[in-house]
Amino acid sequence: MGKVWIKLYTETIHDRKMWRLKPIEQLTFFYLLILAGIEDDCGRLPGMDDIELELQMPLKQTRTGLEKIIDTLADSGLIDVRDGVMYVTNYESRQKSSMTEAEKKAVYREKQRTKNGQQQDTCPDICPTDVQKMSTVEEELRIKNKELRIKNTEIKNTDLRETDKSVNNFNGEIIEKNAKTDVFAPEIFQPTKNEKPKLTPDDHDFWKFAKENTEMAEEFYRISGIYPVKKEFGRWVNDLRDLAEAGITIADMQKAVEYMRGQNISIGAPGSILKTARWLKANPQAAAAKSPHRESWTERAERIAAELNFDGFNFGNKLPEGDVIDL
Repeated sequence: MGKVWIKLYTETIHDRKMWRLKPIEQLTFFYLLILAGIEDDCGRLPGMDDIELELQMPLKQTRTGLEKIIDTLADSGLIDVRDGVMYVTNYESRQKSSMTEAEKKAVYREKQRTKNGQQQDTCPDICPTDVQKMSTVEEELRIKNKELRIKNTEIKNTDLRETDKSVNNFNGEIIEKNAKTDVFAPEIFQPTKNEKPKLTPDDHDFWKFAKENTEMAEEFYRISGIYPVKKEFGRWVNDLRDLAEAGITIADMQKAVEYMRGQNISIGAPGSILKTARWLKANPQAAAAKSPHRESWTERAERIAAELNFDGFNFGNKLPEGDVIDL
């Protein structure tokens, strides 16, 4: 286990390289900085498999997505790749410990004594008071780091744009909300989802499911007003393929729709017009003629009433006795 905490400089909020990054790219860099602290090896980062394992859950990113983000960070100069190994740029100089060598030795010896269950013995080069002081500081840092993790979890569910609350950054300092920049706003903790707008039949891209028959599908909708829904898309693909293989053109399709509507024949999908389109293609004179109008019962009754010289047809009228009309 490496460091239990790392430094995050306050100048980060004014760093132009950070401004140019998207919120998800900023957050990824901070997590990579933490991983470098865990490795504690001059800023070296673990392999891509380990990065994916560590960051897949908090970032909700795929392997490909993480690789693209890391490429962007490398282009921005925040990540350095040397001999196939990734490093956080300037990590060693910026994360250098402020403890003296004596203090470091004191912390190390204290850990060794605790690990081995030995009694504290006197050290000729280290004062026991310094040892106790270093242990206390380290414990305080652990507690403070835990409090910051809890605080950052609460921040994820808080919209700072609608409140006047402040937020702790990774270094424990208070950052007041800035109306002009939201570099540390909650959006960096919650990657946004790219939701695609729902397509309608009037959109050209809606018909791309038909592939090579896209134009025919779109034209069929234009002249018939019918389009597929839910589980009908597969049927449409087959119907359009059958029309194309039968040599039915868009003009043939238009004539078939007009003829069938004139005959009051229902149309449900492109396959509904296949037989009619074939028949009209084989009988062009029928296609050229005006589609006959199917006479309704009321229209037929009115026509017969007019032939009998009735002034008007009323369903309550009684026909002259002895007259027989075949309706």
